[in-house]
Amino acid sequence: MKRASGAALVDGRRLNVVVADDDRHDQLLLTMAAEEAGVDLDLYFVDDGVRLLAMLDDRAAEDELPDLIVLDLRMPRLDGHQVLQLLAEDPALWRIPVVVLSSSSDRADIEATLNCGVRSYKTKPSEFSELTRFVSTLASYARREDAMESADDRQALGVTDLIFANGPMSVISCHRW
Repeated sequence: MKRASGAALVDGRRLNVVVADDDRHDQLLLTMAAEEAGVDLDLYFVDDGVRLLAMLDDRAAEDELPDLIVLDLRMPRLDGHQVLQLLAEDPALWRIPVVVLSSSSDRADIEATLNCGVRSYKTKPSEFSELTRFVSTLASYARREDAMESADDRQALGVTDLIFANGPMSVISCHRW
């Protein structure tokens, strides 16, 4: 696990983001984009889904879950789709917001991840400036201290408005809760 500091605050503290991506180059680019965007966040990197879940289990035991997970879909050992399903089934982890950052622009991948409750899906940009803009938005997806606890509140979160190039899309997140 690598850590990078780069200034986004959530509830008056630094944003804590775990990035699951096996591509070291993409990890470096995310770190550089955070520095370029001037966001104050702690980035922690893992390179596969197994390591991500182990890290989350350790942090859950210490009651120090991250504010956000940035998840690649194409990883060894346990891919992003499998991770999303396991997160959805775990009562300690389901509330952690997930943003997918993947090289896949396949509509089936997008729909499947949104149905698992991800906050946003972003295809990895080819331009560094686009990645910098993406990193600057991470705080808007982060978990808040006043996170919704009741089943009614979780159900209310089931419909998410997401903006894609083709306009807004409403997605029902039926598998996350």
